[in-house]
Amino acid sequence: MPTLINDSSMKAIVLPGWSADRQPQQTLVIKVTCDFDLNGSLQLSEEQPELVLVDEYYGDPENSSLKQCSEIQPFKRNAEFYLFGKAYPEHPQNKVVITGVKLSGPDWEMEKKLLVLGEHHWKRGFSGITRSKVEPLEPMELQYELAYGGQNRKNDQYLPENPAGRGFNPSIWWMNDPRAPRIEYENNFQMQINRNARPAGYGPIPINWLPRASRLGKPLTEKELNQTLCPLGKYFHPYLYHCAPDDQQLPGYLQGEEYLQLSGFFADQPKSIQLQLPRWTDQVQLFRQNTPPQSYKLVCDTLVVNTEQQQISLVYRLGLPASGVVREQSSDFLVIPEDFGPDLSELSHVS
Repeated sequence: MPTLINDSSMKAIVLPGWSADRQPQQTLVIKVTCDFDLNGSLQLSEEQPELVLVDEYYGDPENSSLKQCSEIQPFKRNAEFYLFGKAYPEHPQNKVVITGVKLSGPDWEMEKKLLVLGEHHWKRGFSGITRSKVEPLEPMELQYELAYGGQNRKNDQYLPENPAGRGFNPSIWWMNDPRAPRIEYENNFQMQINRNARPAGYGPIPINWLPRASRLGKPLTEKELNQTLCPLGKYFHPYLYHCAPDDQQLPGYLQGEEYLQLSGFFADQPKSIQLQLPRWTDQVQLFRQNTPPQSYKLVCDTLVVNTEQQQISLVYRLGLPASGVVREQSSDFLVIPEDFGPDLSELSHVS
């Protein structure tokens, strides 16, 4: 494994792993974090948060969602984003707020809107099972525990897309969970109970939930593993290491200068705010003995938004073939230059 020389202020790590074509590689991961204000201005965070090495849950991993998501995957097919934060009503007596994330590049655009409601329940009536009166909404953490999903402990049924949620009522004859979901897709919201609802959220999905669990593929036999040493099966899903919901997958990698619009996430800003992602120095150098230095360009494949801390983090990745890097007595040095990171010098804020 090459010796990592990080001359920048960013957080970085080199780890052994496997490439998308199932070959051994060394993976360089770099994380860059910027602070933003409600006027849309960005600046490099003085204290750069550490890379998240392992998933962290809000509670029991079997029954809760992710508080933090590992950032050290060996590769991703394209970029994705996920968000941690709270929803804020515009006025104290509001019972609902529409939250939204809009991300746009030069020739593409994606937008996601979710309704967040005050506490309420399912109730039976002449028109079937409908929502009760909704209470005023207080600032609310956007966790999958408050979205559609959950378990039926009576017969071990659960919603595989969100076993941590609420409102899971698979039977038409009796009520399993009277709590109504408080986070809903805007275009799927119904006043009556909807047993085909989708779990709604902006956060990363645990590996044991669908659709991520379905991407693990068929486990290798001991014989196959001994033959290849690679834990990835021959026909593994290309999105194996993606963590965000399917509707938060982007058409390519982030290039810089994309626009990010956020609404409903800030107590002091009822209107949406707009940020422009910066361009960045995205090359590192590999120095080998008796060989000219080689430059490698990274890809930015993950955008993490934390609206409570008012920070965005960009995660860059580079896979280096292990056969060309690792030797018994390696004298290789992988250097991250001092100027690696976002270029904010010519970026004007957008409001």
